[in-house]
Amino acid sequence: MDVFTLIVLAGFVLAAVFLVAVGFGTRNRPVAEFLDKKANERWAGQAMIEESSAPEMVEANNKYRRKRGERDLTLEDYQAKANENQRVGIEQAER
Repeated sequence: MDVFTLIVLAGFVLAAVFLVAVGFGTRNRPVAEFLDKKANERWAGQAMIEESSAPEMVEANNKYRRKRGERDLTLEDYQAKANENQRVGIEQAER
């Protein structure tokens, strides 16, 4: 058996041992933790929280804007600003 064959076989054996060790180390963890099957549910919950609290945040921000003598902004104004900021960020990332 030549040296190259020995090195390749040793690499396969080490990889198999590593994978078995990882399997034993994670056998008590739920599969959903690895596959993240409930991510959509969490995102939907987060969206509901943000949707319900957004008008409150806009009103609180407008309160400070009134104190500084600036005009009030609507939820649509903030959404337009967020969309613009996201578009600029995407354009910068593409460069």
